[in-house]
Amino acid sequence: MATELLIRLKGAPEEVLESLVEEGFFNTKSEAIRAGIIELGKEYNLIGSPTYFREKLEKKLASKKISMKEIEKALSELEG
Repeated sequence: MATELLIRLKGAPEEVLESLVEEGFFNTKSEAIRAGIIELGKEYNLIGSPTYFREKLEKKLASKKISMKEIEKALSELEG
């Protein structure tokens, strides 16, 4: 599932985004924005926390009957 947004930036946020791309930290503005969202998720313990991984696993389990082997594989994928 993808979300498409139109974002209007002015002032400092616009300048920072432009600089991140111009200086080569990111190839596109979209890439920089995605990275920023991931960092916010980490900062607020939404990504990488045990709760995050538990929710991901529960969603995967709810979608079908799953074997222990599949659970172990899913855990490995989530641990990265």
